[in-house]
Amino acid sequence: MTQPGRELQQAVTVGMATLTGFLMASELRQGDIVAQRYRIEHLLGMGGMGLVYQAWDNELNVPIALKLLRPELASRPDAFERFRQELLLARQVSSPHVVRIHDLVRHEAAWMISMDFVDGESLERRLDREGALPADEALRIAREIALGLAAAHHRGVIHRDLKPANILLTHTGEARITDFGVARSAGSTGITGSGVVIGTPAYLSPEQARADPLDGRSDLYALGLILYEMLTGVLPFRNGTAAEMLAQRLFRSPDAPDTLKPGLPTIAVQLCSALLEIRPAHRLQSADEVATAIASGRLAKRSSGQRRRFRRLGVALAFALSILAVGSVLVLRPPLLDRIIDSLQVTQAPFDLAMLPWRVDPDLLAAPENAGHAWHAAAEAAYVLLQAQGQSIEPIALMPRQLTERSLQALGFDSETAMRHRAQLMQTLNVERVLTVDLRKKGDGAILRVSLSHADAPDEPLQAEAPITSLTALGDDVSRLSTALLSQEGVQWQPAVQLASLQAILRDELPVQGIVDPAFWRARLESDLSNPPSESALQTAEQALSALPENKDLAAQRVRSLALSLLGDEQAEATLREALTSGPDPVLQYQLGLRLLDQGKDAEAREVWLQAAEIDHNNPEIWFQLGRLAIMTGDASTAVEDYLLRGLMLSNRVKDRRAQARITNAIGMGYRSLGQPDQAIDNFERSAKLWQQESQPDGEATALLNLGSELSLQGRFGEASAALGRAETLASELGDRSLLADVENDLGVLYEEQGHFDEALRSYRSALAHRQETGDASQIISSLLNVGFAYYQLGEFDNAQVYWQQAETQASQSRDVARIVQANHAKALALMARGEFPETARLIDEQIQQAESLQLGEDIPTAYALRAQWSLLTGDLNAALDASRKALALFEQRNDARGASEMRLLQMEIALDSLDPRAWSEAATRLEQLPPDSAEQQAKWHLLLGRAAQQEAPEHLTELLEKARVDAAAAHSLPLQAETLLALAMQHDALGDSTAAVGLLQQARELVDSYPSVDLRLQLILASVRIRSPNAPSDYREARSLLQRIGPWRHAFQLHLAAQHLSAPLNAEALTSAVEARQTLLQRMPASMSTHFAEVSQRMLDQPKASP
Repeated sequence: MTQPGRELQQAVTVGMATLTGFLMASELRQGDIVAQRYRIEHLLGMGGMGLVYQAWDNELNVPIALKLLRPELASRPDAFERFRQELLLARQVSSPHVVRIHDLVRHEAAWMISMDFVDGESLERRLDREGALPADEALRIAREIALGLAAAHHRGVIHRDLKPANILLTHTGEARITDFGVARSAGSTGITGSGVVIGTPAYLSPEQARADPLDGRSDLYALGLILYEMLTGVLPFRNGTAAEMLAQRLFRSPDAPDTLKPGLPTIAVQLCSALLEIRPAHRLQSADEVATAIASGRLAKRSSGQRRRFRRLGVALAFALSILAVGSVLVLRPPLLDRIIDSLQVTQAPFDLAMLPWRVDPDLLAAPENAGHAWHAAAEAAYVLLQAQGQSIEPIALMPRQLTERSLQALGFDSETAMRHRAQLMQTLNVERVLTVDLRKKGDGAILRVSLSHADAPDEPLQAEAPITSLTALGDDVSRLSTALLSQEGVQWQPAVQLASLQAILRDELPVQGIVDPAFWRARLESDLSNPPSESALQTAEQALSALPENKDLAAQRVRSLALSLLGDEQAEATLREALTSGPDPVLQYQLGLRLLDQGKDAEAREVWLQAAEIDHNNPEIWFQLGRLAIMTGDASTAVEDYLLRGLMLSNRVKDRRAQARITNAIGMGYRSLGQPDQAIDNFERSAKLWQQESQPDGEATALLNLGSELSLQGRFGEASAALGRAETLASELGDRSLLADVENDLGVLYEEQGHFDEALRSYRSALAHRQETGDASQIISSLLNVGFAYYQLGEFDNAQVYWQQAETQASQSRDVARIVQANHAKALALMARGEFPETARLIDEQIQQAESLQLGEDIPTAYALRAQWSLLTGDLNAALDASRKALALFEQRNDARGASEMRLLQMEIALDSLDPRAWSEAATRLEQLPPDSAEQQAKWHLLLGRAAQQEAPEHLTELLEKARVDAAAAHSLPLQAETLLALAMQHDALGDSTAAVGLLQQARELVDSYPSVDLRLQLILASVRIRSPNAPSDYREARSLLQRIGPWRHAFQLHLAAQHLSAPLNAEALTSAVEARQTLLQRMPASMSTHFAEVSQRMLDQPKASP
């Protein structure tokens, strides 16, 4: 195979020869008069479109620049007319920062463009000379470029080839954009009719590289690259070949410029980020915005969908675009693209022989009365049967049909082209021999020619030919000639096509009777392979098992193993392994991987698929499965970079839309796991559109389901609702209860995120009903857990307990230990809310023991976190601190930021309850270094800061508590909303506003009535007693009854202390209980905190009128 580098060099050499001829033929001399108007002064240089002269306009008496166009631009009238129209469009652009085009003129046989003359140098030349520019100057130049672009974009003109060479700097440093000669109106793709993408490789936008429709945002991306280069002295994508750099640009944003040059102004770094977004919708949307941002020194706030951080995710270089650079034009040519990509891929495993698809003479295909179709059908059927037979021959290794055909597609070859390039083909396939079959018209009949090429002399094949007597004899004729040629090479294979098999293939009917030819059944099964198998594939598999005897014949054994795999038979793994002992077979290896995955043998499945990929590396399905498995096992980065992007490239190459849709959806899942929601959403949207184009409603519904779920998590509820609504419609039309259940489940999540817990409960219950009808035990358990959580959020703890108990029962019956642990966790939440503390402790201890013994990595930190919460609730600060530290360490090991923040918040609560300012300061500092990002955790944070301010800085308390109130409402958390109202009530009481305090207390009371958690009820009573509400005495009596039932409570000391203001005999009882509660707290407090707490709490007892 010709190496890509040599082809590139040959192309450049040809291009340079053309340019040399152009220079010699077109040179103008000083003083020459052009177009009876322009006097040539001297040659300025050569641009991407031709020679550039400085000239004098004799009519206007001004200096101008005159660009002599290269002759190939005018060689085709239609292309030149399009160019002329685009030039006239660009001529309308008027700005002090754009080099204005004057006219298109003709001189003898040449065409020229006259334009403003700029006395200075290009930005490219200055960067070459000086490297990075001072940041303020780089920003000034970028602003002037943006102003020039704004003028063009307002006229509907985009540049398409913005780069430093096309930015001219006057002697005063002013920037002007030139070379609008390749500009086009917005909406064009940036690709010519001949398939050439216009632009300079280093400065192409992602959408230009994909040949997508362009608008002004493509120029803004190029401006971002130019700004980055001015700031750092280098381009952001600079490592690797041009193809590899383009591939990087398609799938990631660059590192921030201040990683290369620290100390850059914030606006410069932010501007690069905003301009170099992969998706145009996430960039700044106009050049005016860029100019305004630079002038003001700050970037206007963008919506959450537009914000992003610089991504450091590497990209698989296998998904590369190859280029052929001629001057400043990037030419994307599929054959070269594929050859460069092939050089990046693994080496093909060797085979002895490859049989190419048969070539049928076009004259035969054009035969009248459907005879042409008969020729094609017979040739295809015989070819398929011989290939199927060859999968089980020994000792020769025949390259599988699918592998051969995918390799041809990768090269861009059909059978006829492949015959003309045997040497390149055999080098690519890495085979010793290639067998080709050619059916040709001769006179009134037809002849058959079989050729056998050897790697040592590929262009000197052995050949044999014979007249074709009949279509039904075609298989026999090919077999006879092939056997003769192979025997000359010492290959002992006698291919044969059974007539009954050939006729059955041509009839294409089910059921098939009386055929015991393994080649026939292999061909039929391989023609309908999908995952999951179609109904027809399952029917064929059952017939194959009935037709073929269970014996040691290798061919029959391989077919039977394939059929058993498609049927999901428990013997499939063993029979596949046995069949593969005789040699590799990528079809069977792929099936073995599926069976291993079904059994949870992830590592073995991965190893089998990697082995299959070494043989059949052009198979997108293998890379899809590897990517899917990597995501499932927590390695999403490898999934996207190494597997899925390679699979997508391969499916794009062969235009397999279904594979594209499936892999794109998986890439979305990968980006979701990597915490990159914008990329996830983009890929889910693409997948849904591809499935829609393929009229595959089940695939579209699945992609929409993922899209709706991700949009919901990002707070884009309107879009999420639309996506899930469409998915629900498709699932209903399909009558797919499993899919309907998934949609209803995600609708439940959507309603939950919006705080619509009643609607969430309805959706979860609907999902449960569908899953109970389908009988999927695992999904039923998930739905039972979800319904329970919906009830829990509504404060219906008894109902939640019922569903969680059902979930535990079903998990036990299914021996699903992980779900048992999750159900017990949920049950513990309900018991804790109801104040059944001893039973809660028992369940939590069981959960920790089970999770640790079974090494359930995700459940162990969750169990310790629950233990910490329970210990804090019961006032055991020592146990709470110990459990929270264990949970925090485990969450950090798993990079679970939300879990880690939860534990840091809990440690702040422990410090606050200990009344130890040193412990509080340490805990608060740790959280400030890694602040929480969820609304619920931010509400808790502000609430804790407010409680601390009550003791240290009362003037800030109201502000902090109002922030907490807003966050709690945004999080739709009833408990947090109630706690915040209670804190505000006590604050207003402290400020002397008793009316407001009582009003806030009443609002909190209504929330607590709807969410009757024992802890929340006791907090309500504590606030009622502190502000001396009219209900304080009766509330305190209720609290004493509750505390007698539940045992120790974290705020019992403060409650009893506050109750000393009540009248006798409650005040005396309160004092006794306060002393007891204080002693209980001291006994279960860390030693580092107990001394300080003892001193402070004693002073509080000695001064009962002081607020605790």
